[in-house]
Amino acid sequence: MKVSSHYPEGIKYSMFLVDPMSGDVLFGMDNHQPKGPHLHIGKREETYAFTTVEGLIEDFWRRAAERGYQP
Repeated sequence: MKVSSHYPEGIKYSMFLVDPMSGDVLFGMDNHQPKGPHLHIGKREETYAFTTVEGLIEDFWRRAAERGYQP
């Protein structure tokens, strides 16, 4: 993706952890517009402070582990 005012890092992402039995979203992280980087936690959303791709991946797996997921 090209760097733009909507995607200043030139990165668009969408990562979600879904319960395989119920299909419920346990949490998600994405940066679609117009919201920019944010988290989905249950039915609420909150701003996410994106820093780097590596940090995003670490944050995703840390949050997954906090919810009991073990790869």
